[in-house]
Amino acid sequence: MPNSAISELKFRAAKALCEFAVAPSQLPAVVRALVRLVSADAGAITIGHVGHARHTVYGEAGQTEAALPVISLDAWAMLPPGQIHRIQSFPPALAGPSGREQPMRGFADACIARLETDDGLTVELCLALKGEPGSGAFQTSALAALGECMPMLRSTIAAQRRHLAMQALGFAIMNRYDRYHVGAMVVDADGYLIYRNEAARRHLDPGSGLVLREGRLEAGLPAESALLLQSIRDVLDSDLPDSHFLSRLFSASREGEMPLTLAISPFRGAPGIGRYVTIMAYDPSRPDVNRKEVIQWTYHLNVRESELACALAGGESLETYAGRADCSLESARSLLKRIFRKTGTSRQSELVKLVLAGPAAMVQ
Repeated sequence: MPNSAISELKFRAAKALCEFAVAPSQLPAVVRALVRLVSADAGAITIGHVGHARHTVYGEAGQTEAALPVISLDAWAMLPPGQIHRIQSFPPALAGPSGREQPMRGFADACIARLETDDGLTVELCLALKGEPGSGAFQTSALAALGECMPMLRSTIAAQRRHLAMQALGFAIMNRYDRYHVGAMVVDADGYLIYRNEAARRHLDPGSGLVLREGRLEAGLPAESALLLQSIRDVLDSDLPDSHFLSRLFSASREGEMPLTLAISPFRGAPGIGRYVTIMAYDPSRPDVNRKEVIQWTYHLNVRESELACALAGGESLETYAGRADCSLESARSLLKRIFRKTGTSRQSELVKLVLAGPAAMVQ
């Protein structure tokens, strides 16, 4: 195969990896691209942890496990990671009790690359070339191109796992806000909407305070749209820590109704990645929601714990709460310690900051 053709196939493999980074369903396309890169007849990627169940994806429709060399997956762990291993370099243990050639019957050549991610996941790529041993072999330049794709494969799988984990966490958090009539949105520095929860949908209709124009979040009034964009950029340029909300709220006017209240929080990310803000939208015309109830559900507190957290967030001292609740100061301190454990805080000031920066801050 000419080097120009290998370069083109390597480019297609890289393109497939990029598509896989944002769409897990594209993994079979990655296998197919790598199969074509080395002109193999069969290929598979196996992902999992050593000693545990693994998920195998084959490169061509209709392939079965029998189409690949019969090698114990657990035995692959004996292969040094980060390298491409050929039939000739497989450890004897991979051959099995029937001898070295038995597991490779029907294949002229085969190679395995084993990769490890930082969280202990193992990724094994197996490519095989049909035919009698010695009748043909992978082209050296194609294997070199395959080797250059391996770090990208490892990085892509590791990045996707982190992305999926954060996405799951984001969905869990955003869905929690739905209970309290709080719309949650993420927009970039130019106002383009990146994400919104279901509760935010009702705020994006005409007359509801906000609109989407060609993907950009704007206020219902043109003058307020300019102010909203300026507020987003001011928050990103401020010294406000990420995930903290400004005490000053933005009001989006609505005809015949009270303004929609917006709280804006920065997330600047890593250099070169982009800057974003989280916008929490609260509709004052919605039915009242009890702040203690919001605190209770958000932080998994019981009724007494949520009452104390709400009192402290409202400026009440521990001593005042103890007198009002008709309990001893020691009992109030024990209650506060339980709240610390559940909320991951260690000081009263940290607890108050957590409550005031969370969904309870949007409840009147």
